[in-house]
Parts: sequence; C-alpha cells; structure tokens
Amino acid sequence: MTKRQTTQDSLPQHGQGQGQPHEGSNSPGGSPVLASQDFTRARNNSNSTSTSSPTLLRRHSPLLPSFGSHSKSHSGKQGFLGQGQQGKRRFVPRLLQSRNPHRNRLLAALALVALAAWTVWGRKSHSIVKQRLTTRWWDQNSPSSAAPPPSLLPVPSMLPKPPKLVPPALTSHSLPVLARLPTSFVGATPPNWTALVHLGSSAQLPTLSRLIKTLLKQSVPPSRVLILAPDGLAPSTAKHGPAVSLVSYKTSRPPALAVLLVASGEVATEYVVVIDANLEVVKSSYVRTLLRASGTAEYGHALLSAGGLVLPVSASASPATCLVSDGSADGLDKTAAIHAPSTPFLVETAWLTNPALANGLRTDLPLEVAIALALWTKSGIPSFGLPVPWDEGRRDWGCERLKRAVEGNEAVLASLFRRDSPASLPLPSDTNADAADVAGHDQRQQPDGTIVLLLSGDEELALAHPLACAFAARHDVRVVVADSESAAQGPTVFFADGADRCHLDLHPLKITDSVRSELERLKRVELVVYVQDGQRAREFEGAMKGVNGVFGARFGGARRGKDRVEKEGGVVVIPLVKADVVHSEWIAALPMEALRHWHTPKIDITVITNDRPTSLNRLLTALQDAHYFGDSVSLALNLEQTADRTTQRLVDDFPWSFGPLAVRHRIILGGLMPAIVESWYPSSNDSYGVFLEDDVEVSPMFYSWLKFTILHYRYHSATRARSTRLFGVSLYQQRNIELRLEGRQPFDAHKLFDDLSIPSTSPYLSQIPCSWGAAYFPEVWREFHAYLALRLSETALPITDAIVPEIKSNKWPRSWKKYFIELVYMRGYVMLYPNYADFLSFSTNHLEKGTHIHVDTVDEKRKRQFNVPLMQRNSSIVGGLPGQQLPDWDALPVLDLWGAVASDDDLVERGWQSVAQLDTCPPFRLDVAPTYNARELLCAKVYERTNALVEAQPLAATLSAPLAAQAQQQERPPLVEHPDAVPAAAEERKDGSDADELERLRQYEQRVRQRVVAPGDRVAAADEEIDDDTIGIVADVPSGEEAAAILEREEERARLGLPPR
Repeated sequence: MTKRQTTQDSLPQHGQGQGQPHEGSNSPGGSPVLASQDFTRARNNSNSTSTSSPTLLRRHSPLLPSFGSHSKSHSGKQGFLGQGQQGKRRFVPRLLQSRNPHRNRLLAALALVALAAWTVWGRKSHSIVKQRLTTRWWDQNSPSSAAPPPSLLPVPSMLPKPPKLVPPALTSHSLPVLARLPTSFVGATPPNWTALVHLGSSAQLPTLSRLIKTLLKQSVPPSRVLILAPDGLAPSTAKHGPAVSLVSYKTSRPPALAVLLVASGEVATEYVVVIDANLEVVKSSYVRTLLRASGTAEYGHALLSAGGLVLPVSASASPATCLVSDGSADGLDKTAAIHAPSTPFLVETAWLTNPALANGLRTDLPLEVAIALALWTKSGIPSFGLPVPWDEGRRDWGCERLKRAVEGNEAVLASLFRRDSPASLPLPSDTNADAADVAGHDQRQQPDGTIVLLLSGDEELALAHPLACAFAARHDVRVVVADSESAAQGPTVFFADGADRCHLDLHPLKITDSVRSELERLKRVELVVYVQDGQRAREFEGAMKGVNGVFGARFGGARRGKDRVEKEGGVVVIPLVKADVVHSEWIAALPMEALRHWHTPKIDITVITNDRPTSLNRLLTALQDAHYFGDSVSLALNLEQTADRTTQRLVDDFPWSFGPLAVRHRIILGGLMPAIVESWYPSSNDSYGVFLEDDVEVSPMFYSWLKFTILHYRYHSATRARSTRLFGVSLYQQRNIELRLEGRQPFDAHKLFDDLSIPSTSPYLSQIPCSWGAAYFPEVWREFHAYLALRLSETALPITDAIVPEIKSNKWPRSWKKYFIELVYMRGYVMLYPNYADFLSFSTNHLEKGTHIHVDTVDEKRKRQFNVPLMQRNSSIVGGLPGQQLPDWDALPVLDLWGAVASDDDLVERGWQSVAQLDTCPPFRLDVAPTYNARELLCAKVYERTNALVEAQPLAATLSAPLAAQAQQQERPPLVEHPDAVPAAAEERKDGSDADELERLRQYEQRVRQRVVAPGDRVAAADEEIDDDTIGIVADVPSGEEAAAILEREEERARLGLPPR
C-alpha cells in the first residue's frame, strides 16, 4: 500500500471518529443521549445571539474537518499538517498550498471579505434579538424576525375584561341649556338659604362690609348672614341690620369643623352658602343660579360652585388645575366635575349636620377641600362647577389660594377621593338624555358599615390615633374609650408626628357601661379593633363573643373561605398588640370588602436550610421580630439530609409563638429543587406559601406587605376578577435582570417608569418568579406541581427541549425556577413586585456560600448588585405608594421575562401561541377563566419512544384508554417475586436454616439488580457529561434513538440465547 493510500485510509470517514458518534460507543462523544442533547442545544441556539460552539458543529456536521487525534497522523500534501522551513509543523489549509501568488492573494482577499461580512451579520443578529425582546416575537409580519416563525393559529378570543365601575361619559351643560332644565326651584320667597361668611384674619376686615352688602342685595335674598370668626375678631354687625350676626369659635378649633358645628346649631334653612371673606363682591344673580341648579334632577345631589380645583387623576398626571367661570377663553363654559369648590359654594344643610361627617374630618386642609372630601368619602356627594356668569370680584374665585395650599400633596389628596372620584364621574347630558343615563349618574356610593375601635386609657388612645384617623378618613368610625380623661372631655383633634391631623368624636365608656350594650346600640357594625394586651382586653373579647364576633384561628375562630364569609357575614374582630397598633395604618387603606375577609387568607412560612447556622439564626431572629397583627402564622423548618449538628440544635431550641411550628429533616439528599417544591403544598385556595432560604433576611414589615397586597388584589371584587393570572407577591425588589442571553443586566424600575411617565414608585407586575422571599398563590402552585411531574416524566416532550425561547434559564437544569418560568411563560402569569424609593424592600439576600455561591466570601461590589435596604418599622407602607394606596389592577405596569414593558394580553397570547407550537395538546381556551390545569399544556403521548410509559410514572393512571393500552403492550421487565411470597407447599419444604435463608435473600437481591436496573440507567451513569440534577427522576427512562438501539441489541441477544447486558 502506498503512502498516499495509507494516508487516505487513515482519514476519518463520515459517521466515524469524533465527527459523529457511532453505534455502541460508550465515550462521551459517542453517547446517543449526549448527541441528542447536543443536537437540541445546537438547534435551540441557531437563532440565538451567540454563535454555536465549534465543538457542537463538528460533532453534528460531516462537512467540517475534525482536528482531533486522527489528524495527528496526517502528513504530506494530502494532510492538514504541513512541514515548515525549520521542520516545525504548522496548520496550512489545502487551498493555500498553491505556489501561485495571485491565487493566494485572491483567496486572502475573499477570506477578509467573508470575515467582515460575518462580523456585520453577527452585530446585526445581536441587535435583531434585542429588538425582538421588546416586540411580539410571534408576529409573522415583524421586520425584526431573523427567521420566519412556525405557522401561527388565529388570534385567540380573550376573556372579556370586567367592566369598570364608571358610567359612560355624557355631555355636560352650557349655561343656556342649564337654564332650560326642569327644576323644583319656584321663586324668591320665602328665603331658603343662609350665608355663612368665614372671617379668618383681621386683614379681611376692610372688605367685609362690601361683601355683606352684595349678599344682602342678591336677587334671592338670604334668610340670615352669619359671620364666623375666631375668638379675638369681633367686627361690628349693627349697621347691616338684624339679619347679620356674629358667631365666634375657639382658635384651637379648625375652621372646617367650626362650619359644621354652626350649620348644626345655628342654621334653620334648607341650604347654606359658604363664603370666604377674601372675596369683595358676589354678583346679584349668583346664588339664584345655584339654587335653580340644585332643584334639577341632574345637580340636586351635588355641592355646587362657580368652579374649583381639579386634582390629578394619577401621580404622573399634571398638577392640580383650576376650573373657574371667569369669562376667559380657557375658563369654565360648561358644567364640570371638580374635587374641591372655590367659595361661594352651595350645599344642603342636612348634609353638613350628619354626625359621621365631622368624625375624621381633615383639619389640616382648607375648609373647602376638607368639607368636599368629607362629603364624598362619607356620603358619596360629588362637587360640580357651573358656568355662572362673572363680572365682579376676583377672577379666580379663591381657587389659586386652594391650589397653593395643596401644592405637593395633590396625588395624595386625589387618592383620598378614591378610585371612582367625582372628577372621573360622567356629567348628565342635555334634556334629551334618557332616564337610564340620569339614574346611572345619580347613583351615590353606598356607605359601608361602622368601624369600632375599643380602647382603654389614654396610652392606647395615643397609640391608636393614627389608625383611627386613617379609618375615619374613609369610613364611619366610632372610637369607644374606657378610663380616659381625654374621652371625657369630648371631641378631640389629634396630630401625630409626620401624620395628618384629623378630628375624632370620642365616646367615653364609664365603669357602669356595658361594652356589649354599646355595640348593640350601633347599627351595621362590620369591624371591631381592640388592643389584646390592654387593660380591659378580656372584657372587650367577651363582649365580641357575645355579639357573635368573628375571630381568627389564633383566638379559637374557625377559618372561613371566601364564599362562606360572603354568605354568613358577621362582625370581624381584629385583636392587635400594642407593638402592632403603631404600624397598622395600612389596614385603613383596605376597602371594606377586603377587611371583611381579614381572617380568610392563611399565610404559611417555609424556611429551607442546610448547613449555615449563622445565616439561619439571622433569618429566624428577623421572623421573630416581625409584626403579624394577631394572625396565626405557621412556620415550617426544612432541613436537608446534610444539615450539621449546630443547625439541628438551633432548630430544636427555636421558640415560635405566632402559630404552629413544624420541623422536617430529609433522610435522603434531595438538592435545592425538591427542597423548595416539596416543602409546601396548599391546603385550600386561601392558603399562601412563603419560601425563604436561610441566606435571606426579611423586614419587620414583610407580613404587612403580603397581607396588604393579598387582601387588596385577591379579596376585593373590583380586582379579584382581573387578577386571576397573579401567581404571587415578591418581597424583594429587583436590581438586575438575569434572564437575558447576553448576561445579567442592571435594572431600575424607577428610571424606566419615569421615562414612560408612570409613577416611579408604583408597584409593578413581572413574569420573573422571585426566589429571594416571596409568597406563592395556591392555584398556581398546585398547577406547578402537576406541570413539574409531567415535565420530568417526559411523557409529552423530552426534558432537553427548550420551551421558552432566547432565555438564560434554559441553562439552569438544577433550578426549579427553570420549570416555573416555563409555566409562567405559557400561561402569561405575573408576580407583584414592590417598588419603593431607594430599592427599599421587604427581603434581601446576603450572597453567602451555598448551592449557587461557591466561594467563602463575596466582594462588596457584587454584594451591592443584589443587596437592598430593608424597610424598617419607622417607614410607612402606604406612605411610599403613589397616592398612599395600592394602584388599581389596570394601572399596574407589566414587564415580561426580559424586563420589557408589555401588556397582559400580549403575555397571554405569547404563551398560548407557544403551547400551540409545541403540538402536545389541543389549544386551550382563553375566553374563560384560567383552569390551572397543567394537562392543558403538556399531554401524554408516545413520540418515538419505547418502554417509556411504566407503572412507576405519575401519569400512568391518567393516560387515555388507547394510550394506556398501547403502553401495556410494550415490553417491561418481569416482576421479581419476593422470597416471602412463596407457595404454601414450598413453605413446608423449607428446613428453616439461616444459611438457606441468607442464600435465598442473596439470590433475590441479585435478580432484582439484574432486572430493575434498566439499560438506560447504565448509559446515563456512564455519561459523565450529564448532570445528575438535570436528569433527576427520569435517568432510568431512555429516549429517542438511544432506546431504539438498546432494545434492538437486547432483542438480538435474546434470539441468540445470550443473557441480557
């Protein structure tokens, strides 16, 4: 054989060598399992931002040369190795061995052009992927698509959005149309209104006489003119006649409260016109126009003025604006809904005499704003500005003064008017409006029931007054105080450090009075709050049980679900310890419907630990120091099999006084995935699981955030129907996005939202599941358990198949988050994240050595990328929110897995199309509420597999009949009979010797090992490149070509009479 022939024979042929694995090879390069995985990775990375590895390409492409052990024997012109001038070997491509210099230069030029083209294409593909991350990647018409996606199904029909509780917008009225509206106002006699002039300072005295004269000369004269002035101001009223009189009030009393008290004690007419003494004149027809409008069906239910202040509808909207009828081009030319009227404004006297109006009255606001806010929040009475003609007095009617007074607090005040504020209500149309429109506009808020605070002593009163003021600003509140000197003195104005002032009507409880009789006198009591470690706590608790109060599980109450609460009702009792009362102002920000479900959600805390006792002690200490507001909170401590003795002793000695405590210790090392997934399972649809690894630390207010958000978004009808795809609430605030293929990217939601004109501190929805402290919802966690069992069983698709495109989590085979992200992606689920200023969070991670961190210490620079400050007790949960309340569901920004802003419909359709492309199940419906059924996503099927469906798999009992029959026909290893299950005859023949018994058991063990250990187990064990945690429970299940090749060899050996391998 010639040298040329020998060299050619030694070259690797297609299908042999390292270029492609051959049948029966046990090397990593020839493993069918590895080849299948590598092919999948190469296929998944074909559209990725990074180019495929040369190793992967060579392994699967017979057209590329292999630089391996075979090429070392090559020499001469036919090989890839050339001889250098000094005898050194060097790689020389075969095409460049020509001695023609022109040809060599041409080839070199072509190589440079190809390299430049490759560089340009790589940059372009990288930019394409970044563009695709912010667009609908499944859109076939998208110009950024690098490759045409698979054929798509038609756009699915989505579940209709629940209608917002706002009537359709109607046309407002101009002054001529307003004058033609039917009215009950009949004439000028008898006078039916009283003018109430508020004199605030001596600077207003020079113009007071002129103002009173214009009031007395109104076309509809007043019954009386009352001058309301603080002590020390006593203007003369004799010259104006007997219709004008002076009413003084204490300087310590807020003007708004003084107006309410005077209206209750001094006014006998049906209407009151409140005027600020800053005005000089009021046109003679002004009050007549207001009175006539008050007699119409369209405006008879509202406070009326010639204009006023309109607050921003959101924190990102423009500042407060003035709408006044001043005759200018941009003035008020039609009726308009306003938040606060400018004086003079007209209001019914009966509205001001309502006792509930004064309780909780904001005393730190101008009287116009305070009265309008109280009328709306307590009685549902809106305010409207009318286009009353103007030709005298000040042009702004005092509105600019109001605007300056509320500057900086516009968003907070707007939130106090609630979501369905009068500025968002429609206005009645012209006379052609049908009755349904008018009736829909005339609907007022139905007042909630009464909230009662039971307190004993001035100490408890001082602790509870921020909570009482917050409750009184939104609800009808009755503060019952026993053994208090302050309560005996009557109504009191409180002012907390950094809080808003409010007026409270205190009801003293004497020693001879019965708490139960006091409660029974009140009507529609819905909520009672008392201090459980106070002086008269036992008496209060007994009174609550006497009126069938609903207690939580910690105080012997039965846990009730949503349906039972709504059916049975009852007085909800919230017992708080003194340490919790100070930090409970967030409770008042919840709607009454959510407060009725106070005892419904059950939050379970699960701690996962191994061998970090110092970290575990820090976490347990933080949990002990947190506030739980009288709830029964169960705690489960899950120890890994390798937990050290110090950790075990720490757990054994840990006291937990807030509810049940469970300690679990694994006997088999499970790893992080089963440690998390198997640590908690919901007991009902009202149980929520909080997962905390031991290197996490929580804020003292973490439970407040969880219960606040869960009650608001899960137990309030306005958001419950919209939040069906919410899978949890995060305690941690993101500082990085880790799921992009290009690596970890810094993330700042505040800057992102600022650029998008969204409130920078608004909580937001994200598809990224948080593993550094979060609560997961029961329906989705159950679905995840089922999905993970389906995914790991490989009955629907191989475990190596990627479901989520272009995402880094596909490279996390050991992480439970990889599979949870798949579920979230296919369903369009989202998680709620906090977004307080300066990354203030309710949990943080200390980056300590463990499963993910393999070094003893982490540098400070990396720690700063993940550490976030914890919210302390002196911080307010509601104070850091836009408008001091949680946003409506539709107002929450939505981010996808890559940190890009999206819509909820986009996320749902994206996942739905992806499930359709998997082609494992028929497309599920989106026009109905989510079913949380994982079998809609992955359906069991046979896909070029043999011996894959076995009885030990979790889906064996759920397979369809034809598929189960097909599975039964497949070959399975015969069961090995246990030596104890022998026939009776054989039992009689036993001689009972220990030696025979041991030999019999040894033979049984050998047969079990031969039959149970499947060929796939040996292949997987020999393959060193396969990660144990990646395969998990399916290491004994061969797949694809591997299974076919193994069974073919085993059948051949059986035909030849050879024993199985």
